[in-house]
Amino acid sequence: MGVVNNGYKGKRYTYAGDESGDITTWRSYTVNGNIVYSTGDSRYLSGASPWYNYTVNWSRSAVHVPDSGSVTVREARLYVYYSVDRVHVMPDNVSLKFNGNATSPPVAFYTDRKGYDRDDYPCGMLVYNVTEEFNRGGANTAVLENHYPIAGNPSINGMLLVVVYESEDEPRRHICINEGYDLLYGGSDKCTSAEEATAFAPFTYLIEDTGNVSARLITAAVAPDDAGGPSGEGELIFNGQVWYDVWDFSGDSEIGINERDVTEYLNTTNEAKFQSSEDYMAASNAILVVEESEGPAIINASATPQIIPEDTDNVPLWGELSNLSVVVTDVYTITSVTINLSSIGGNTTQTMIPGGNNVWYYETNASVNSAIFENGSYVPHQLPVIITDERGYSKETYIELTVMRNGDVCPYNGDGEVDFMHDTLYLARHTRGVPGYEAIRKNIADVTGDGEVDFMHDTLYLARHTRGVPGYEALR
Repeated sequence: MGVVNNGYKGKRYTYAGDESGDITTWRSYTVNGNIVYSTGDSRYLSGASPWYNYTVNWSRSAVHVPDSGSVTVREARLYVYYSVDRVHVMPDNVSLKFNGNATSPPVAFYTDRKGYDRDDYPCGMLVYNVTEEFNRGGANTAVLENHYPIAGNPSINGMLLVVVYESEDEPRRHICINEGYDLLYGGSDKCTSAEEATAFAPFTYLIEDTGNVSARLITAAVAPDDAGGPSGEGELIFNGQVWYDVWDFSGDSEIGINERDVTEYLNTTNEAKFQSSEDYMAASNAILVVEESEGPAIINASATPQIIPEDTDNVPLWGELSNLSVVVTDVYTITSVTINLSSIGGNTTQTMIPGGNNVWYYETNASVNSAIFENGSYVPHQLPVIITDERGYSKETYIELTVMRNGDVCPYNGDGEVDFMHDTLYLARHTRGVPGYEAIRKNIADVTGDGEVDFMHDTLYLARHTRGVPGYEALR
């Protein structure tokens, strides 16, 4: 008796560490786009009796691709799964029509078998490129024609249609498509362990910044023989994280589909594993979809007014407050918006207030000595704003706010000093209506904080202040 491989072990174990039998990356796409998939109305078809045609239909909603001019179908890929091919029909004695059009032969063919004893028959997966035939605006139909219809034909587990499309309305995504076929059964009755009955799906796409992306993992496992297959069976392992009994049949097919969020388990390099613990199954497909987070979209960041005076007595009166606001949108819930007011005497992380219509705001004054005058002009403060959504993704922007010295009315944009000869005399002429002195910043000139700029209050107060009269040290 010769030595044989135990096909129920994963191919990496069967081939002594050779990774050529892995569920490997066929192609990666980087697109503003998405991926959709469906088994349609697939159902299990036994090969115990001859069969001639196997038909699967997909409604438009089953594999919905937006029907607009900006959308391009990059790839439509059809997977046909079979088992127990007693008379070796696959792959040469079948052909495919998609939406009535004859397709090219399979672009890929993956197979496995247990390799010993009775009932040692091939099982596997045919892959067809149906991009040209795919109807993105309506229903789709695939017909597999059998050119050798006799008893012992392969059983058909079902079909899976996978479509990658590009659209300017979608986020930036990296779509890594792995495919292969690895028969698995981990149990002592087959002289295997769960560790040995493991298929590996390493993804070639490298994630440089795992903290600023989200990811979902789509996997398919099929029933390898007439004994049944993955209905709430099999373990999925992703970068060490294990989920149990994950694959359930999709509809009436014998294709187990699982999709889950794997964002928190991402590494720079990533690998999925299919593992059997006394589960009859075959690993076939693993698709990693990594979405770049653009974070919250900031529509507007502003200060109203954009210029305020120093609040020399730290009692905010008229004209000394600015409403700082940002307009933020996100497909996810915004959980916090904070602003750093430390450069104008406020908190380092001041929480902004939601005001409705995507507006977040906070009113603030500016402390004494926060005005910055350099090279002949006041320098605006760049106040950092950090917006965070429910996924923890953040985006930073800045609100520009200029602080002037209170009472620095001459010239119009100030000169960094408050004195009698320039500011007091200018304010006196302004409040007396002298021609040529009309221009003034009201909130800088209102040194008494009563909301009015006049001679009796503001000019006289500023005169006493600039002359050093006791009791007039603070400009309000």
